[in-house]
Amino acid sequence: MLLPIDTIAAIMILLAYIQEGGSPAPRSAYDALGWLGAIALTIPLSLYLAGRITEIFVNRKKLGSTARRSAAGALDVAAKVMVIALFWTFLKNSDWPFTITSHMGITSKSGITECIFGLLPYIIFSIGSWLPLYRIHRECTPDNWSMRSFLVHKAQYSFFILLLAIPTTFMIGYINANNESISNLVSPMTIMAGIYIMLFLCVWTFPFLLTMIWGCKKLPQGKLRSRVNELEEKAGVRFSNIFIWNLGGGTMVNAAAVGLFPPFRYLFLSRALIEKLSEEEIDGVVCHEMGHVRHRHLLFYMLVTIALMETFESMIGSLSLSPLEQVPLVVIVLAAYIRFGFAFISRRMERQADLTSLDILGSATPLVRALEKIGAAYGNIRAAKSWHHMSIAERVAFLKAAENNPEIGIAHHDHVRAVKAAGYYLAATLIAVGIMSHYAGDMREKSATVVPMSGFSESFHWQRVSRLMPDEMAGPLQLARLCLQSDEPDRKEKASILLQDAITRNGSAAEIRAATALIDELKKSPASAGGQTTLDLEAPRVDK
Repeated sequence: MLLPIDTIAAIMILLAYIQEGGSPAPRSAYDALGWLGAIALTIPLSLYLAGRITEIFVNRKKLGSTARRSAAGALDVAAKVMVIALFWTFLKNSDWPFTITSHMGITSKSGITECIFGLLPYIIFSIGSWLPLYRIHRECTPDNWSMRSFLVHKAQYSFFILLLAIPTTFMIGYINANNESISNLVSPMTIMAGIYIMLFLCVWTFPFLLTMIWGCKKLPQGKLRSRVNELEEKAGVRFSNIFIWNLGGGTMVNAAAVGLFPPFRYLFLSRALIEKLSEEEIDGVVCHEMGHVRHRHLLFYMLVTIALMETFESMIGSLSLSPLEQVPLVVIVLAAYIRFGFAFISRRMERQADLTSLDILGSATPLVRALEKIGAAYGNIRAAKSWHHMSIAERVAFLKAAENNPEIGIAHHDHVRAVKAAGYYLAATLIAVGIMSHYAGDMREKSATVVPMSGFSESFHWQRVSRLMPDEMAGPLQLARLCLQSDEPDRKEKASILLQDAITRNGSAAEIRAATALIDELKKSPASAGGQTTLDLEAPRVDK
């Protein structure tokens, strides 16, 4: 089961846009709705034409099942890229999150309402892209899905990540919105540790939510459940529960081990797998999934991915780019890692899981027969390349070779152990460097709150205050303070501009004193605009 990279990219784009504070000039709600309607129509019409061209091409060329499936897959990827690009364009031109929430009067200090309403257009655009894709999917694949089953399947596997992203975003937004009061109580290191603990709890319990999102039902007591329980005892692996997985409306043959630790570690068996495979073949597939649990593949994936992405994000964050400008680089790095780094690891882990099935059952035949039957069910894709599994033909050949020569399996286990040792060492090193970096920041400035991932910052709140209350001094004054605390080379010039804006607005006596202190600091600094300033301290008007 792979993560929906397109939805993750949309979340990152939205968070970066909100962090920047949106458009400087307020937009009309009618303009925002106009942009929404225009793009919502452009996506399905464009993809309908692309689908018709693809359909004509594959029929004229009389392509085989593997090539037809590849053509449908390529169009699906193109649709995801198109939706992401137009979602970016839509945000930049409509200022949707701020325009709609301001118009409805439901803005929030933490930014969670802007986030939720900001995701609605992405959901609309995605559904609009799936409607024309259904036709080409029916034409190029053997899956006999109804339109409803296709749309439900797409929604379940594209949007499930939102149930993890929204509470995480709310947690970080709340921390940053209450930055000052929280930092007076605990250190940045404590905040960082708390965030990671909450993230771990979310990931740990997330499989329970998946069973509801995906419409899973518990496997009833019977012969199949007894066989799985016997295999659990034999393998030394324990699942907290076993579920029937209504994957693809009951048409897709698959299985998955989900969850890091009990009591939220489950085994999912698709309805089609139970119906189409024999008992022995199901045993082979179940033992393969047990191999992932026995060798702790999921934990390894998570630790290495988090460590690498945190490092990449820190490196990109050090560049002189705005949050929104950083997103394409982060997405490119993430996609490259999944396609090459994760794929390299995944192929080896999948092969080790295949060997586990051989080890537990003492024969490769059950899994080999299951793989061959699955390849036939998907339109004779036996020789089709898989970037994260290897082809069925390669997997079958390896299993037969390992059965005839146990040294092949032993050598592969040793190879995977070396890969995992290198991965754990790399992850531990990167995490240690990150902790030391945060600790150093804690020592330099006790009052600074360090949030170890993308999301909202304190600047988001004051940018919005400045925008929504154009007559009040608080927004630009606090932004000037943040500028002076940053590491940007032109921070004093930016702070000077913000203070010039601040002193033209209404302010309290305390705010005027704070502005005066910042102005004095700029005047004394030789690095600010050649040591000169044009600020006029008589400009602010005291309201109270």
